[in-house]
Amino acid sequence: MHAHPEKIPSAIVRYQKETLRVLSVLEDVLSKQEWLVGGRCTVADLSFIMCVPPQKFVRLC
Repeated sequence: MHAHPEKIPSAIVRYQKETLRVLSVLEDVLSKQEWLVGGRCTVADLSFIMCVPPQKFVRLC
């Protein structure tokens, strides 16, 4: 992974906000339909798998 040797606060804030924006769009789409595209699981759905907490996939006691 390539990263700037120093932390740049404005860049950190920018990408945190952008991440929240993208997740908000994702949440909005998935609140209206089960899958992102075409009514079935596609690569589009799988590309966001790391954004979903593991608890959503398994039942925890």
